[in-house]
Amino acid sequence: PPVQVLGTDYPTPDGTALRDYIHVSDLASAHIGALHALAESDRPLTLNIGTGRPASVREVIDMVQRVAGTEVPTVDRPRRPGDMPAMWADPTLARDRIGWRAEHGLEDIIGSAWRWHTIGGNRGSS
Repeated sequence: PPVQVLGTDYPTPDGTALRDYIHVSDLASAHIGALHALAESDRPLTLNIGTGRPASVREVIDMVQRVAGTEVPTVDRPRRPGDMPAMWADPTLARDRIGWRAEHGLEDIIGSAWRWHTIGGNRGSS
């Protein structure tokens, strides 16, 4: 079935929603950094974790097509009520408080997900 693109009339460069995608390895390293910071201080710690660089739904689909080497069929649908046109993290405080910075961009995120789904991440271990 085609991928549903929910909303193509947002006030964004290509009309689709902008979101901040993060690689699972970057998220894990942020959690580790936050745990170390909490162990050294009794102060609460609230951080935004993300790349700080949003990608549109169409950019994600285009990257999947490049990484997979195949066309991804899509169908445009109306946006969902309440969906924001753009949302992304400001990771400045994470950098300043725990020395964390995302190391992986959109191509890495999609590439590793593609490999996991196609090479064996979902086939169990031997």
